[in-house]
This record gives sequence, C-alpha cells and structure tokens, in this order.
Amino acid sequence: MAYDFNPNIPYYYQIKEDILQRIEGGVFSVGDQLTSEMQLAEEYGVSRPTVRQAIAELVQEGILTRGRGKGTFISQPFISDNSQIFSTFLQSSEEMTVGTKILEVKRIYASGKIAQDLNIEIGDEVHEIVILRTNNEEKLAVRVMQIPVRLVTNLNGEDLNNENIYHFLQNEHGVVPTAAVQSFQCVVAAEEESSFLEIEIGDPLMLWQGIVYSEKNIPIIRVKTLFRGDRFKFYITQGNIELKLNKDEFNPIGMGTLDSF
Repeated sequence: MAYDFNPNIPYYYQIKEDILQRIEGGVFSVGDQLTSEMQLAEEYGVSRPTVRQAIAELVQEGILTRGRGKGTFISQPFISDNSQIFSTFLQSSEEMTVGTKILEVKRIYASGKIAQDLNIEIGDEVHEIVILRTNNEEKLAVRVMQIPVRLVTNLNGEDLNNENIYHFLQNEHGVVPTAAVQSFQCVVAAEEESSFLEIEIGDPLMLWQGIVYSEKNIPIIRVKTLFRGDRFKFYITQGNIELKLNKDEFNPIGMGTLDSF
C-alpha cells in the first residue's frame, strides 16, 4: 500500500519527515543502513528523484551520511551548543573537566602572528598548551592555547589537570579574564589535526579562534579550537531570549563561552 500523502505538501518533504520519524521512533538506529532509493521509491509510490531529494536534504542536515560505494547510513546526532559570546565561562567550567586530556605543555618562541595577537615581542617565550576534548568515546576537538611566560612564569600539565585554566589564572596569578574577540570559520583537517582526532586528512572541521583579554584589556591567551565538523552544530541567539536545546543531544563541551577556549 502506497504512502498516504497530503497533496498540499511536497512529496519529498513528507518522505523526509517520515524518515525522521522512523529514526526518532527507533525504527532506524545510529549506524543502520537506510533502505535503498529504489526500495523507498516503491514503498512510497513515487519516483526515485523524489526520494533522492528527501535523502539529499537529510544528508545536508547531518541526519544521514553517505559512504562512497557503500550506501546511506544513519548519522550520530550532532553535539549542540548555544554559541553565546563570552558569557558564563565560570559557571560552565566545572562541567568541562570531564573528557579533557592535556596532550602537551611546552615553551616556544613567539612568531610574528603570536606576538602581534598577544602584544609581545617576536621571540618572547610563551607557554603552548595542546588539549584534547572527548566524550569518553570519541575524540571531538583539539585546542591550542598560548600564554605569555611573562604573565605566568611556571605552568605545567598538572596545573591544568587540577584546575580550569581561567580559574588558575585568576586564583594563582590574579589575572581575571573579562572579554574575548572571536572568529569562526570552516576548514579542512591537516595531518596534525587528523592524527589528534583520528579522522581523515581533508575532513571538515570548525575552527573557533580568538584572543582572551584581562580586565585591563591586556591580551592574555591566544586560542585555536578545532571541532569535528561531522559532530557539531551551533546555535546563535540574539536578543533577550533563552535557547532551549534538546538535552539528549546537548553536551557542554563548550563553544562560544570563554570556557570553550
């Protein structure tokens, strides 16, 4: 029996919604292969291009994923977060400690760009920290932070494992982060990122980078965070409105708050 379509709504859209309902209802689970286009066309009683359009939109939205030569599969749900700019980093920082691994802490000499961003001299020493964020099952994001040595003389992995970096700066050095300038863009994974995140070179990443300032408007931290493009989506709110996210898909790994850095 063919699907009972509403003649006033495009057929491809109704097919898309029906597939979504099947996923939400547990008919399809994460990792399952979707029924072929030909079979779906027969099931719904429509042409293959109609089914193809429905599937294409679900792929574009990240609900489905295509494996080259393998078929179409149900994707893992995105990790969502509200990309508020510089908001409640102190409140959220306690939630951020789970799934954090310090990969490297070392001293380097500032290049021209680092020196410019941190308002220091080329060749000045900075601490460089590489942090991996996980949900205990997947490697989700890699973060690189640079802090002038003149601001924090001694810094090691134990300091960062025991305390959030912003708490550490405030409690141990009296430096209070109060503002940030941030940018966001889509990039592809280079060899280093692909190794950290266990993805393929060229896979999509979301790059969130910026400079964190103290209460005296002095740049104190330079940050670059790369999020896996297949596992995240962002919400941006404007005006006096509270964004309500689905608790099942929300993971406070942090995006636009200072603690996201």
